[in-house]
Amino acid sequence: MRPIRLLFDENVSRDLERALKRGSPATQMFRVGHPPAPPIRTSDPQHLLWCETERALFISHDRSTMPGHHADHQAAGHLSWGVLLIRKKLRRHDPVGLRFAGISNGAVGLDFRRPQRCAGPSPGS
Repeated sequence: MRPIRLLFDENVSRDLERALKRGSPATQMFRVGHPPAPPIRTSDPQHLLWCETERALFISHDRSTMPGHHADHQAAGHLSWGVLLIRKKLRRHDPVGLRFAGISNGAVGLDFRRPQRCAGPSPGS
């Protein structure tokens, strides 16, 4: 099975990246601004295209515009390996602090073998 691939937006904490790497050493991680990932100042729609090509899930803080970019990406017929939107500050009582938005297979678990087109964020997200 192909390893999970993640693209971190440039503003996402490196602490999260390190924690995920410790928990899953086989995961391939990329960060915007560090080749081969897209350069800094690349638009979010371009990040989604890069993730589609590279079969990567995109992790970002951009809760205001990313759901719309993700919906537009899929409405244009593109595939998505998922977008994970996280809070900028994780709360002590909520150590994960994650919000899933439009995971491509409609589940919280990540299956990177077969992406699907979906209508957008799941209800209640």
